[in-house]
Amino acid sequence: DFERHFLGQWRARYPDADWVRPENRQTHYVDSDPSGAYDAARTHAIFSAPGFFETMPPIPGAVEALLEMDREPGVRVRICTAPFGDGEGMERCKREKLAWVRRVLGERWTHDDKFSCTKDKSVVPGALLIDDK
Repeated sequence: DFERHFLGQWRARYPDADWVRPENRQTHYVDSDPSGAYDAARTHAIFSAPGFFETMPPIPGAVEALLEMDREPGVRVRICTAPFGDGEGMERCKREKLAWVRRVLGERWTHDDKFSCTKDKSVVPGALLIDDK
């Protein structure tokens, strides 16, 4: 649950700063919201902090829905996620997301046929993309 995890981190780090409820945000990227509540420097500091992605809670009901889809005959479910940042930060993000998948879903979901971490999700074959945004 990226939205709620980010907001919890934001409010803990910057208790006096403005913030926007996730359901009221108007853009895909946090720091692009027209409210101006979130600036790039502070949002990126949160995303770049060690452990941010690995400690993210799942969206309520998402794990159950994913496992239910995976049990459907003829349906091949993959996790496709985009890493944040560049260089070492991006590599850490990938490692953390993989660790999250291992912890929440199990080792089977970390294999290449079940997990892709790429900046361009269009390179991952599939008929349907369900996104958390």
